Amino acid sequence: MIHNFNGGKIVLPDGREIIKLGRIELKDEHYQGHIVESDIPERLHRLFKELEEIVNDGSLMLIDKIDDQIKLYDLRVIPGNHPLIDIQVISNEIAFKIDG
Repeated sequence: MIHNFNGGKIVLPDGREIIKLGRIELKDEHYQGHIVESDIPERLHRLFKELEEIVNDGSLMLIDKIDDQIKLYDLRVIPGNHPLIDIQVISNEIAFKIDG
């Protein structure tokens, strides 16, 4: 099932919006698009930056470690309150996969 997340948001378990989404498209099982606005907690922001650096450096062994730390935030995409099982934030771009 394809979902429409244009204009949606990424939230923490308490409902706090941390990313407002712009245009989002489904590409190869991942939703990709633009971030309109963000208020990402500093620790989570550092994890996204660290993941970006690891991917760029090709240090694939460390990717799972950082992904596991990001998963502890239990991020969800609205509408639908879908749990995210994979998310990358690079500058004003976002890519994510939903569970279900």
